[in-house]
Amino acid sequence: MKKTLALILAAVMALSLVACGDKKTDDTKTDALIRRAFAEEIPNTTKIIIAQRVSSVQDADQIVILDGGTVQAVGTHDELLAANTIYQEIYNQQNRKGGEE
Repeated sequence: MKKTLALILAAVMALSLVACGDKKTDDTKTDALIRRAFAEEIPNTTKIIIAQRVSSVQDADQIVILDGGTVQAVGTHDELLAANTIYQEIYNQQNRKGGEE
């Protein structure tokens, strides 16, 4: 886990754009470590995160909701939670007892 995080950081330190998905980080501890490292180690870097978990993107400046390959909404976590039914459904499902979150 620490080795993976170190490799990711080493590979992206000189880049201004980072792309990452949360599929490979099935456990939420690793996902949280990666998100914290992104925030602390490369704060002024554009990051594109392809995520299935709301927790992976909830602190993002902009979240893009895709459905069937079409952009359905763009906004912050709070904006989407207030106005987008797709995002609301995902959030509610993941935050129910027994959900991923």
